[in-house]
Formats: sequence, C-alpha cells, structure tokens
Amino acid sequence: MKTCPSCGKQFDDSVSYCPSCGASMSQSQTGTTMPESRPAPAAPEKDRIVAGILAILLGCLGIQYFYCGKNTAGIVCILISVLSCGIGAAILELLTIIQGVLMLTGTQEAFMEKYVKTNSSFPLF
Repeated sequence: MKTCPSCGKQFDDSVSYCPSCGASMSQSQTGTTMPESRPAPAAPEKDRIVAGILAILLGCLGIQYFYCGKNTAGIVCILISVLSCGIGAAILELLTIIQGVLMLTGTQEAFMEKYVKTNSSFPLF
C-alpha cells in the first residue's frame, strides 16, 4: 500500500495516480514517492435519465439544457416561452417531450455525444 503525500490516503501499489486527489506518484532517487503535476479533472458525466425527466417535465423552460451545460439553448427556450405568451411554450413542450423520450431510450454514450460533448453553440433539437 502507498500513501499519497498530497492527501494522505492509502491506495494499491499498482495505481499510478491517487484515486482520491489525482496526484501522480513516481519514485524519486531516495525511494520516496513524490507528487507530480495533477491531471486536469475530467468534466462530470451527465446522466441521460435526469436530463430526460427534466425535458419531459420542464422542457418549455429549457432546464435540461442548463443541466447539460448548454446555457444558450436554455435561455432561448425561456425566451420562446415568455415572448410567445404561452403558444410557443405549448409547441416547445411537445417537442421537448419527444426529446426527453429519446434521451431516456438511447444509450448513455449516444446521449453524451449528442447533448453534452457537442461544440455547437445552439443544439436545440
């Protein structure tokens, strides 16, 4: 068992990064472990089930887009709902119900690729 000098947690000898804080461990000249630079933290993975339920229940407000990190699309949904005096919200709700069902029935990988990892600034549907 190794002890991480950064956070003090113990972990298996075969692990090259601390599972708790992500510090890289390497052997120095004296045989003690020294921390190296930490890898960049990975973006948290979003859950397709949470996003699908948000799309079905609160789709006209664009809450599912805020959850996925697509703030522009969320703001556009709110603007459509408010500026159309509810008519656009009804149409938008029908579309987001379909979107929510597609999120729930697809795979997690497809969800991440389509809704979270896209570089488009306006990925509405």
